[in-house]
Formats: sequence, structure tokens, C-alpha cells
Amino acid sequence: MHKMPEGIGALIIFALVFIADQLSKFWLLKFLPLWGSYEVTSFFSIVHVRNTGVSFGMLKCLPSFVLILIPILVTIGFIYWSLNQRGIRLQAAAVVGGACGNLVDRICRGSVVDFLDFHISTFHWPAFNIADSAITIGIAMLLWKSYEESHERDC
Repeated sequence: MHKMPEGIGALIIFALVFIADQLSKFWLLKFLPLWGSYEVTSFFSIVHVRNTGVSFGMLKCLPSFVLILIPILVTIGFIYWSLNQRGIRLQAAAVVGGACGNLVDRICRGSVVDFLDFHISTFHWPAFNIADSAITIGIAMLLWKSYEESHERDC
């Protein structure tokens, strides 16, 4: 069986993350007004909120050009790093796809569209989106890979 080159797999991951993120936000914007909410289960709702800061609404006081510059620099850094480091391209593609998805929001809408709301009673985890999930999963996989590699060296 022929193995797919890591670079092609990374492009596919990037495209899937970016497209899924943008399509989900397009759907949300079309069917749920700002601040609207639709309860799916007792612990999960689809909401329409906007994040003018970075992760979980932090750093809202930063100027908008900084909030646009940060993901651009992160994207460039991850692309450069993944091109020079074998075995991390798929994880980096998830991070870059998510960063680009949120960057499009910030440039086109002035804020990031978040809509996944998990909660227990009145405690709500900050709403997030598919791009945020991909970034988190990509970073977690990179950390796990780093841990495994350091553990292998120690054994």
C-alpha cells in the first residue's frame, strides 16, 4: 500500500479544518442571530457570541492590528517549523488551519464567531468554535509527541 506524503496529508488537514470552521460559522450567521441560543442538551447549546479578544476573551484591550498580527506570526512560525521538522506537519496543519479560520473572522468581522457552549447548571465553559478546537488538539498532539520523544531518549 502506498503511503501518502506527509505534506499532502497536512494540506488536507489544513483544508478540512479551515473549510469546516468557515462553513459552520456561515451556517451559524445565517440561522442564529447575535446572542441567540439553541439548547441541544442539558449541558450543550449552540450560541452566537463574538470574541473581540484572544482565547477565552482575554486581552480584549489590545489594538485590533495586534490581534490580526499575532495569528499571522503564529501561522508563519508553524509553517516554517513544520517544513524544517519531520513528523509534526499534520499537527501543525491543524493549528494553522484553526489560526487561519479565526484570522478570517477577525479581518472580515472584527471579531471571532464562537458558538459551541458546554455548561453544567449555570457554569459555562467559554464558548469556542471548530478553529479553536483544531488549535487545541494540534497543540496537545505536539506536546504529546514531544513528551514521547523525550521519554524515548530517557529510556
